[in-house]
Amino acid sequence: GVPLALGASSFRVRKGLSRKAQLASYCARYAAKRRGCALASALPLTLAFETWAAFEETDAVDRETGAQYSSMTLPDRLHMCMGPVKQLMRQYTEDADGNPLDEDPPTWILKASTSNRGAGIALCKVYEEAYEYAAEHGDEAREWV
Repeated sequence: GVPLALGASSFRVRKGLSRKAQLASYCARYAAKRRGCALASALPLTLAFETWAAFEETDAVDRETGAQYSSMTLPDRLHMCMGPVKQLMRQYTEDADGNPLDEDPPTWILKASTSNRGAGIALCKVYEEAYEYAAEHGDEAREWV
């Protein structure tokens, strides 16, 4: 007899690739396996972060400071969640001593990872703008790219 062809749905793969965070992850893995490929130098810098611990009741403890989230204010918890964002953005706006750089900082795109079709996108140049947007829309999203 003729062997049956095997098939599988690619919906999950297509859906995952439609999201910026997933696309960045897949491309970074591809580029890491193929050093020097054109894709490696063409990828935009992408950082995914979560703010669950800021808005949810949790007994989580910050890894760096040992502070318990439950004893902190909402703004402090959100700043803790966004620590990597602050560190990354400040590399482009401040020198090593914390002094502002003279050049115009890059424009960053902040997007809730669950939104689609361009909904909920903010453009920001400094960390404070990103923080304010995440604080204003924290009840709508907990994962950001």
